[in-house]
This record gives sequence, C-alpha cells and structure tokens, in this order.
Amino acid sequence: MDAPLSNYWVVEYHFNGDTFSVRKLSDYLTQSQGAFRKKRMFVSVILSMHPTRAGADESAEHWQQERNREPLSSQAQAIEFRRYLDG
Repeated sequence: MDAPLSNYWVVEYHFNGDTFSVRKLSDYLTQSQGAFRKKRMFVSVILSMHPTRAGADESAEHWQQERNREPLSSQAQAIEFRRYLDG
C-alpha cells in the first residue's frame, strides 16, 4: 500500500439506518473505539477501503446501487436487529 493506512478512506455501512458513508479510516476507528469505551453498540461495518476519497466515493455508489436493487425493508431490519439483541 502506498500510504499509511490512517490516510485511507473507508466505505461504511450503517445497519441501523441502512445507509452508507465515506470517511477516513482513522475517524472510523476513533468512533468505534469511543463506542467501545462508552459500552455502546456500534452498528456499522467497513465494506471497502481506498487510498483516495474519489475511489471510496465510487465504491460507495456501487454499494448503494446494490442496495437499491435489493432493498432492506424496515421489517427485515428489525428482525436482524432483534436477532442481534437476542443472540
């Protein structure tokens, strides 16, 4: 990899809102570590990582198009969330 990982951009999927975002890897780690320390659930995952913001934006658009083809209903989202709480 050409740059330190802290300079990379990530595509993040937010399960609770069924949304995608792009942010620096270092920001993602700060937020997830903060949630851990506060004993709060962090319901997002990294889907891809890119050395440039433009690459991450392009990837996020791809992920959004995929979600648009197969939407996640509120009911399906609630079932998955409930499974997580029960598990």
